[in-house]
Amino acid sequence: MIIVGFYSSTIHANTDERAEHIKSLINSFVVNAVEHSDDEKVDAIINQFESITLGHCQSEIAVSFAKDAVNGQSNAVVLSCEGAENWHVYVPIHIQIMTKVLSVNHLISMGDVITETDINYELHDKNRLYEGYFKEKQDVVGLSASRTIPAGSPLTKKNIKQCKAKPNDHSGHQKRSD
Repeated sequence: MIIVGFYSSTIHANTDERAEHIKSLINSFVVNAVEHSDDEKVDAIINQFESITLGHCQSEIAVSFAKDAVNGQSNAVVLSCEGAENWHVYVPIHIQIMTKVLSVNHLISMGDVITETDINYELHDKNRLYEGYFKEKQDVVGLSASRTIPAGSPLTKKNIKQCKAKPNDHSGHQKRSD
């Protein structure tokens, strides 16, 4: 548990200023608590915040992760006020870890060989990249599309494969040999 804030009696329970401050505290807690590399951006998407009512708290408000995690990652934080007020409020969150991954610039047809001009780096939430991802161009250039890959899609182990390339076809892409 990390203590991240203090509220005095001058901040009332339902002000916009307090709500923004609580959101900032939650996001700061998550950014500091979630393991990530320097090139990744962590963000806490706070769900249903408008329906949450917090009581008054004269002491520091503590933020911690809820104990029941889904897929190894918490889906809620707990705001706690200890002392005479003594309350705990669960706040549902979604944690995004945005990381630069290789994505395709345009539609790639099944069998097309991936070239350096076909790919670029885009930010994607790595928690939603269930089929993995690539970060290095040399890992994918020269491989072929095992299925059609829509523009903007990240490259994964399921949508590319090793190939024996034939000369370029009329579209400028190489086709795999069968």
